[in-house]
Formats: sequence, C-alpha cells, structure tokens
Amino acid sequence: MKRWLAAAIAVLWMTPAVFAQTETQPDPTPPWTFWVKGNAQLYENFFQAAEGQNEEDVTALFGEVGANLRLGATMHAYGSVNYLHYNEDQLNSSPGVRVGLRNDAQPHSFDIYVEQLIDRPSFDVGDEFDRADIRTIDADYGWRFLPDWQLGVHGELQQQEFDITTSRDNNFTGAGASIRWRATRLFSPELGVRIGNRDVDTDSLSYGQRDVYLQIRSSVTPKLYLSGRIRNRSRDYDSGGREDTRRQLTLGADYSVNDHLAVNFYGAHETTDVNLAGRDFDTTMWMGGLTWKF
Repeated sequence: MKRWLAAAIAVLWMTPAVFAQTETQPDPTPPWTFWVKGNAQLYENFFQAAEGQNEEDVTALFGEVGANLRLGATMHAYGSVNYLHYNEDQLNSSPGVRVGLRNDAQPHSFDIYVEQLIDRPSFDVGDEFDRADIRTIDADYGWRFLPDWQLGVHGELQQQEFDITTSRDNNFTGAGASIRWRATRLFSPELGVRIGNRDVDTDSLSYGQRDVYLQIRSSVTPKLYLSGRIRNRSRDYDSGGREDTRRQLTLGADYSVNDHLAVNFYGAHETTDVNLAGRDFDTTMWMGGLTWKF
C-alpha cells in the first residue's frame, strides 16, 4: 500500500512541471467549481447467473460530491467522494474517493487520477460475486499530431483485496493506444486497443486480457452530448483452458438544462460467451440521474 501511495504522489507532483502552462493574461473564471451528482441504477442479472438459471436484478442509489480547482489556463486538479448503496441485503454500501490532475491543452493533454473504493462488488476474478477494496492509478495522454487527429495512450495499475475470498486478491496492469478524429463535434469516432494481465493469488484464476473498441462521441447541440461504444474483450486464463469473449454496447447522454443543472443517462449491455459448457450469460445496467454544478 505504501508503494502505491508513493507512486501516486510522485506522478501527481511531477506532472504539472512537465506540462506547465504560462498565462498571458488574468482569467476571470472562478478558480473553484463544485458539483453534486445523484442517480438511480438497475442491474439486470447482477450476479451473472448462467443462461437457464435464476437471474436476480439489483437496484442501487449513487451519490457524489466533487470539486475542481483551476491551476492555470488549462490545468485542473479535481477530487470527489462517492457513496453507492445497494438495495440488497448481501451487498454492503460502498464509499469511494478519487483525486486527479487534468490538462486540457493542445497539442498535449492528459488526465491522471488515483481512486480508492471500499467494499465495491467485483466480478473481475471468476464469475462469482465478491466484495473488494480496489485501488487504481489510471492515466490517459493525448497528442493532437494533426489539427483533426489525436493519438492516445492509456495506462492502468490496480490492486484488489477481497473481503470473502482472500485467495482472489490480485494485481492488474494494463496499457493501450487509440486514434481519434476530432474535426467536428457532431461526429468524433475513436478506435482503440488495450491489453492487460490480472495476476491472482490463486494462479488458475489469472488471465491475460485484450480489448478492441470503437467509440463515437457527438454534440448535436451545445446542450446535448451523446456517446456510444462497442467493445470486444477476450480473456485467456493461465490454466484450465478457459477462454471467454465479452461483447459490450454502451450508450450515454448528458443534457444541460442550464449552466448549473444536467440530466444524465447511461446504459450498458454485455454478452459473455465462455468455452466451458453452461457458463454463458448476459448482463445489463441502466442509470439515470442529475448533476448540479456551482
């Protein structure tokens, strides 16, 4: 844990110096921005029951408060605290915290954050439910090498410590690259690939992972932001001969009612095909809520 904290502090400390911005004139924009977010969530087949078995739906309520501090013309530090409450007896309520640093400059931009989740449900090891304390360092870098084209690089480190089955404790390392066309806000496609490896204390549950995705973003009007993504994820386990393919479709929409209030919607459907008999399953998640900025 100490190594994770030291790495996070070092990265957050060094990054502003690398991407330092010089302001040529005072910016009248207030340095602080705050937000409060709340939404309701529905998970269909939450426990990932295989086809033909009894499926159970779970509902949840999510709340978040956050703040953004403008450090320069394009540099921002941000942080948030969230709380996820499930309407299910065997699921504990789960708090979380995230702090990060973002630079919106051109041609170089980045976003890096450190996150801690407590007792958050996880299905990343096997298909059975368990609760985990999850620590993540996530970083994205973008380079607008041409006016209309952007290359992206992604990196992730994650550590999971499980509450029920400690033999599933694991570390995940991942990296990826993408290319995005940004000539217009009406239609901005992005094609990306990511690879990773999850090293589990129980060796037979360790696996390599590969993602390929196509994401399309669109601002039809200044008030409406739309996003859709198709992702194909494959996992090859280190032992047992198991392989699975997870095809996911996500849709998101954010509508700004005014300068302070936004309506949020998100949906995701995933189909999982496993090369072991009787293990295929589908899951769906819906979310709707509001965000208030001030």
